[in-house]
Amino acid sequence: MPVTLEKTRKKAPTKAAAAPARSHLSQSTTRYEMFANSLVADIESGRYPVGALLPPEPELCAHYGLSRHTVREGVRKLVDMGLVSRQQGVGTKVISAQVGPNNFSAATSLEALFSYVGGTYLEIYEEGWVSADDQLARLLDCKVGQRWLKVSSYRYKQNDQQPLSHTVLYIPPAYEGIRQYLGEVNHPVYQLIEKHYGHKVQDLQMDVSALSIPTAMARKLQCRPNSPGLLVVRRYRGANDSGLSNSVSIYPQSRFQVSIRYRLNWAA
Repeated sequence: MPVTLEKTRKKAPTKAAAAPARSHLSQSTTRYEMFANSLVADIESGRYPVGALLPPEPELCAHYGLSRHTVREGVRKLVDMGLVSRQQGVGTKVISAQVGPNNFSAATSLEALFSYVGGTYLEIYEEGWVSADDQLARLLDCKVGQRWLKVSSYRYKQNDQQPLSHTVLYIPPAYEGIRQYLGEVNHPVYQLIEKHYGHKVQDLQMDVSALSIPTAMARKLQCRPNSPGLLVVRRYRGANDSGLSNSVSIYPQSRFQVSIRYRLNWAA
């Protein structure tokens, strides 16, 4: 029987070291945050001790009555908090029983993360509606059959003849009205959605992996076929984990760089 998630969990006070984890999630408003809150409590109580593996994703979905996406996002939050680690072929292992002040980092500005968008523009060469097959559903972390407005383009810097990337945008039908602005302004899609629909990004997931530049787009990108490149997938979500947009970009070598800086607040 699915377990009902509650926003608060009655529990007798334990040692003070566990308090940061509960206070960090005490204002949970989404189902995946409530699920993460429940897992944190289970780790603190010793139900899942350090070194133990969490149940497989299908078991967690069945036990809590949640979707795969919600469970995955809840577990990802625990990864961000430094409580668990995920390893392909092994599972999700508990690596810490408490959250320290050095385990959490946050971004308050998407513009700060993607300042490169300013001063660039899209050269759109194709657009149309697609339904997600198995492969696309895995890439976008969406349901098979979900409908998207697909916009294929090359991104350029102003006054630069060499493309920065090949970028495919995936926009839900609810926001197709922004298609008239794509290619005309240098604002990212999430800003257009916020401006015209009032929906703000609450969560951003970015996956970066290596690939060889496909022969079909190497000439346009002005690079050698099968030369090194990066595949960057960005998933923008709003309130209640609603999908706002996705982008899939391919960058030739040296045209994209990720720089991350963490400021650690070690306890005295």
